[in-house]
Amino acid sequence: MQRLLLTAIACATFIASVCGQDPKEPGKANEPGPELANLSAFVGTWELTVEGVKEKGSAEIKAILGGRFITEDVKLSFGGVKMDWHGVLGYDRVKKQYTGVWFDNMANTTKSDTGEADKTGRILSFRGEHAGNAKFLWRISNDGKKAMTIEMFEVAKDGKETPVMKVRGEKQK
Repeated sequence: MQRLLLTAIACATFIASVCGQDPKEPGKANEPGPELANLSAFVGTWELTVEGVKEKGSAEIKAILGGRFITEDVKLSFGGVKMDWHGVLGYDRVKKQYTGVWFDNMANTTKSDTGEADKTGRILSFRGEHAGNAKFLWRISNDGKKAMTIEMFEVAKDGKETPVMKVRGEKQK
């Protein structure tokens, strides 16, 4: 019975990966693409500073699954309130967009979004919705060396972006 279950899971995984391929370029959807270099620039250990807050935070960002995705584990303090989040970011070669999923200790919800990179590949913008239909924008940028910035904005119905949080990071290793 266990062997049958494992065989069924393996077949379902294979079929799901094949069905997600671009019919013009079969197999390409499963290969890491150049877009992942934009994500790999964030890999490392970071010391974080929230604008207007004295306490320091940290981020551990790692490449996983052959560099196809990165995970981020972040700890921040906001004047006595501690925020932790875990995120997974990647690039969907079929949909041609960045994807992200985040979880944090501030709510029991899963946040997911899609995004794009600017022409330099150093600024990634992710858009999605919080519970209750509030739209958000995360803009994550790096200088390609030792600095990054994470900005969060609430996005009004008219498209106006209101800053919520700005975090600066300095790469430690």
